[in-house]
Amino acid sequence: MASSSVTATMEPSVDDYNSDSSSYWEPFEVEDISWISIVLGVIVIITIVGNIFVMIAFARDSKIKNTVSNLFILNLSIADCIVGLSVLPINTSWVLLGYWPYGKIFCQIWIVIDYTTAYMSVLMITLISLDRFWLVTKKLRYRDFQTRRQVKTMIACCWIFSFLFYAVATFAWEPIVGESVIDYSDDCEIESIYNAPFNIALMLMEFIIPLIVISILNSIVYINIKRRSKGMVKPPTNPSPKPPPSPVTENSNGSLTNGDNGSIGTSTISLSVSTSGANQLSQKPKVKDDHKKEYNRHRKAAITLAIIVGVFLTCWLPYYVVTIYTAAICDDCVSDRLWEIVNYILWCNSTVNPLLYTVTNIHYRRNFARFLGIHKCVKPKFLTDTESTVM
Repeated sequence: MASSSVTATMEPSVDDYNSDSSSYWEPFEVEDISWISIVLGVIVIITIVGNIFVMIAFARDSKIKNTVSNLFILNLSIADCIVGLSVLPINTSWVLLGYWPYGKIFCQIWIVIDYTTAYMSVLMITLISLDRFWLVTKKLRYRDFQTRRQVKTMIACCWIFSFLFYAVATFAWEPIVGESVIDYSDDCEIESIYNAPFNIALMLMEFIIPLIVISILNSIVYINIKRRSKGMVKPPTNPSPKPPPSPVTENSNGSLTNGDNGSIGTSTISLSVSTSGANQLSQKPKVKDDHKKEYNRHRKAAITLAIIVGVFLTCWLPYYVVTIYTAAICDDCVSDRLWEIVNYILWCNSTVNPLLYTVTNIHYRRNFARFLGIHKCVKPKFLTDTESTVM
């Protein structure tokens, strides 16, 4: 995302912008550069390695690959990995140098990659929420509805739309308006940085509308899970109950007479009653057990999704709070240092996501343990297969 204020109340002239951008910020002291480089370097490495682990786990583990909804997780990790490979290292070098050293074309390409991958993270989390909503509401019809082909089509449309939208906004803006407000020898920003209507629309598209959609979908899922926990959604019952048995009487010869079938032996009726009773007793616990497993599976999935969405909001909200503050209250009150901080908090969502999969999903956890070579050193429960897949 943009490294400095993305919204302004007035559009400055080119000369005003270039005069201000001659000193983007004062360079860091030598001692500060060392620890900043270490911290940001660790963030970059964790982001890249963690998301590569997610992709390898998807490719190697059939239990992950065969779950259609995990395609959303795969593409979220691809977008996050691109952030770690290109967006974070380049921005870090820019921060440490204190100016943009790569020129105009590279800047525009980098901006398209930055905005596209960031928006793809938003879209994938939205689609994960939608998928969980469909799973809970459609129930048995979910597998026929949410096919692998449909999921791939949805994901492809998201990538194409995101790339084309930001490519046009980046490369076509200057030819359309007839001037540039960016000094690419010193700074790198999207050309529409000072166009308030465009940035308001961008804020709605990237954050506010997805937030509303995610909140509504997850609220419905939560209410459904809550109802099940209170027993309001009960397991299905037999639609055609058996009629009550005919009365049985004892004859003078000691045999039993059934109203429908005549005389039957005492041993036969005893076996029939005992067998029927045993079947009913064995079926009831099984139905109850299956219902409990289904409830637990949906509950774990809801918790997992709530954690992912919660972390997403934590990482993205500071950026948009600062954006709204600069647009509505005070454009000059937010320093470039603060903008860098909120930008890195946003990008760190790509760092945290793989750790969330490790904590909340047994299959990712098992693969991560194997990648790190610690699967023989951890407790058996850590790697057990008895836990249900939650995503």
